[in-house]
Amino acid sequence: MGVDQIHSIRPVEGYRTYSGIAAGTNKRVEAAHYSEIGEPMALLKQRGFTLIAAGLSATAVDYRELDYTQAIALVLGAEREGVSEQAQKACDIKVTLPMHGMVESYNVSVVCR
Repeated sequence: MGVDQIHSIRPVEGYRTYSGIAAGTNKRVEAAHYSEIGEPMALLKQRGFTLIAAGLSATAVDYRELDYTQAIALVLGAEREGVSEQAQKACDIKVTLPMHGMVESYNVSVVCR
């Protein structure tokens, strides 16, 4: 999908890069880390991005229905909590993403497989 940036909220317990295949993406994908969600969301809105929350919701649309020719920021939440209420309120659209396998969660590793 042409992802060239990741904006990540630093977990309370800290952040570390996991070894393996995905660790090599840091050479091609810029990563910025923040202490709270408001800062990157405001920055992306200011830059003209449409903010899209991924999650299970009665108002969510299928991700394939969107126009990806515009600047889009996909907001993914933590496995247990999902996208926070604060982040959902700041998003313009909610989408559902397909999950592969038998997992019933929006774990980033499942969705991005």
